[in-house]
Order: sequence, then structure tokens, then C-alpha cells
Amino acid sequence: MATIGIYIADISINGGGVTKFAINLARALKPYHKCIVISDYSREKKFHKGYEKIESIVLNQDSEKEKIKKLSLVCKENNIDLIISNEIYLNRRCVAINIFSIKKIPYITVTHMRSELWFKETKNLLINILKKSIIKLGFNKAKYNIAVSKGLANELKLEKFCKNPINIYNPIIDEEILKYRKEYNESNISNKDIYEICVCGWISEVKNYETAIRAVDLIKDKINIRLNIIGGYSDKYKDYCIKMTELIKELNIEDNIKFWGTVDNPYSIMQQMDALILTSKIEAFGNVLVEGMGIGLPIISSDCKYGPKEILCNGEYGYLFSVDDYQTLSNQIIEIFNNREKYIYYMEKSKERAKIFTFNMIANQYKDIISKINN
Repeated sequence: MATIGIYIADISINGGGVTKFAINLARALKPYHKCIVISDYSREKKFHKGYEKIESIVLNQDSEKEKIKKLSLVCKENNIDLIISNEIYLNRRCVAINIFSIKKIPYITVTHMRSELWFKETKNLLINILKKSIIKLGFNKAKYNIAVSKGLANELKLEKFCKNPINIYNPIIDEEILKYRKEYNESNISNKDIYEICVCGWISEVKNYETAIRAVDLIKDKINIRLNIIGGYSDKYKDYCIKMTELIKELNIEDNIKFWGTVDNPYSIMQQMDALILTSKIEAFGNVLVEGMGIGLPIISSDCKYGPKEILCNGEYGYLFSVDDYQTLSNQIIEIFNNREKYIYYMEKSKERAKIFTFNMIANQYKDIISKINN
């Protein structure tokens, strides 16, 4: 049994999908290895479900130098055998501790974000080249480079950040999600007073909830519908949130929108929904689609790069629409609620597809890699 340090930036719920991945991976690997989630900080006192089931350490250091020193100390004190690094700037710290520490600790990189979001290019070509070189160093010193979708793995290779990235999907489906699985009955779809759809995740420009809002505006006079927005926002996106609420008022659809904010148990709310929508402009994967599938919700998603098309197998397991195309989205929502057979079909397809994202399936893939490194 190895001791694995899963390294992330923020252990709180503010860390989003990366933090949820780290918690889930620690839980999935727990029967086979000791796992400790190591984070730079905790911005909030709220945490993702499953946090209470893992061991975690927060570095709580301000400077880059102190973070590297503390990471090295934590690895030494806890006899860490392998680090799984989940951000490009964390990768370089893994390089640093192997330069300055006596004990060399192998590491794996897991990429969750498209490369265009890693840093803003400046007018200074030399600085841009230097930044990319440091990023490439972080990848090239790793034992393995993992990407959370095939599209993202191809991007890493095409952009020459690393030579042979591997795709391993995120571990998402566990017994907790399956507790909330829906089974079809007539009340799901027939003669409902109101149809409940949801979007889930931090409110931001990338999540693009305006598309769902505009779709609801087109639908509201045809079927009685409510859009449930499950997720909070950070100060970084305060202006976008104001813009979004102004749009809702302008369209006069306040009664058709419900904000839930940050919630402790999103699955209990998702279970009350009739369909899950994803409207993102970009995704590296799209955890929430798989969570919705695990619960048994029909899925309608934007065809953004990269995850949704892979998860839905080009539309076999759910609807796809072009990014920003709220007209098509509105038609798909109406179609699925007006067609009982199609609704049942996509409920069952969701459950079928969710099987490849179970803790056990993903843990086995990581176990194989860890075994190769240890040997």
C-alpha cells in the first residue's frame, strides 16, 4: 500500500470540480492506498460532499518559496510515495521539491482545464515562451500525464505540452449518488403542473447560464417551466451575476427562475428535477453531466469543447446543441417533455452511460498506473 498525496489549490467548495475530483479520487483509492489531499489553502468553510471521509492537510503559506518548503515537509512527515498534481502551477512545485529534497518523490499530473485558460499571453514574446517552457517542464518531469477527457489529451499533445498524455475520466458515481436515483413514473412527465430543469455549478461567464435563461423565455408560454440554478458565485463574477439578474428582470421571467445558491447536498435537489441542462462555453470534462446521469435525469448539453460530446457519445446518451444556441435548446426541452417515450429513453440511457464513471472503474485505472510507478 502506497501513500498518495493528491495536491490541489483549494480544499473548500470554492475549488470547484478539481476539488471534487480530489475528494472522490481519495475515496475511490482508499481501499487500496492511503490518500491525503494536500491543498494550498481553504477559502471557505463549506466543503464538497465526501470531504468528511478523507484525510486532508492545508499548507497555509503565502510565498511560493514557503509553499514549496511546506509541501516538502508534509511529504517527508507523511512518507508520501507519490504526488498526484492537479494544476499546472502545482506541477512546478513538484519539480522543485525533487530538485531541493534528498528524497525524490515521483508525481503524476492531472489536467482539468483547457490550455487557453492557463495564462494570458502578453505582448512580450520572451515572457510567453518562458511561461510555456515552465509549464512543459512540469509535464515532462512527471511519470505520467493524465487528462480528464480525450479531447483535452489531444490538445495537450497537439500543443506539444507533453508527448503521450493518457485519458482517464473522473470518478463520479458512488453509492451516495445512487441513493438519489430516479425511476420513471407518470408523475415524472405527464400532466405536471410545472416542469423543473436545472443547471449546476458556480455562476460564471464560462458556465453561460444566459443561454438557459433565454431558452426559458422562449418556452414559458408553451409549457409551465422553472429553471433552477444550483450554485453560488465568487466576487470575481459579481458583475456577471448582476448582468444575469438584470436579464431575468428584462425578460420578466422572475417566476420562472429559482436561485438555490451554494448547497450542502445538490443531489437531493437534482432528484427533484425533470432534466439537467449544461450551457457552458468550454469544459475540460463536465462532472455535473455524469452526476445527473447517475441520478437518472435526461441530459441536454452544449456541444462545447471538450467533455460533453464524449460523455454523451455524440448525442447517443443525451441532446447536444451548439454553444449559445438557446433556440435549439428551447426546442429540445419542449421535445423531451412532450414525448413520453423519448423522456423514458433518455432516462435509461443516462443510467446506462453512468456505469463507466464509477469509483471502482476509475480507481482501477489509477491503481494500474500507481503499480507501474512503484515497480
